[in-house]
Amino acid sequence: MLFHSSIQKDLARSFGAKVVVLATIVKAWLLFLHFNLSRKNMFCFSLQLKTEGIL
Repeated sequence: MLFHSSIQKDLARSFGAKVVVLATIVKAWLLFLHFNLSRKNMFCFSLQLKTEGIL
């Protein structure tokens, strides 16, 4: 029973670590997408203003 509980604790710890790493990767990917899309939109917006003679 002691061996079973130690394996259970070890699996829970490694699962928790995997969840943290996966969540960090997903957050970084979403942040990258957000900044990439906002940068593209700012570029298109400034280009539109330049072509209209506002900027």
